[in-house]
Amino acid sequence: MAVTDNIYLSGLTETTSTAPGPVGQIREDQDVTYGYRKFRMVKNTSGGAIGAGIVVSFVSGSSQNVAVAAGGDVKQKIAGVTIGSIPNNYWGWVCCSGQVQAYSAAALAANARVRVDGAAGKIDDNAVAAAEDEYFGIAIVLAGGANVLTTIRVSGLL
Repeated sequence: MAVTDNIYLSGLTETTSTAPGPVGQIREDQDVTYGYRKFRMVKNTSGGAIGAGIVVSFVSGSSQNVAVAAGGDVKQKIAGVTIGSIPNNYWGWVCCSGQVQAYSAAALAANARVRVDGAAGKIDDNAVAAAEDEYFGIAIVLAGGANVLTTIRVSGLL
């Protein structure tokens, strides 16, 4: 399934076993709830399915292959946040700019900077000192605890 020249996406959660476009492809979406967003085409090479709302990072040496992000991943390594589940060895789309929902590792404060916490691709606003380049977004609303889908604004990943 090839993506047309149209820069706007339809079917953000669709996945395919063949690349739907060239490496590094960026597409746009205008969502009623989340507004204008940008998406990057990636391939899940993690060995298992990656669910929706999970932060993924590029695998070393690749600009297309991704795996679940881990704590300490810098924003230059992060590809984005998954919109739908991406099976292993399939292509899908991740949000790399704009508002999206991501799973929290713990309670988040509204307007707090977020980064990846632990090894499960979840976000946190750790009080623990973290490198400045690990933060890649802002929590839009308060999240009540762990494993809660929280709206964040992703920035700095393009």
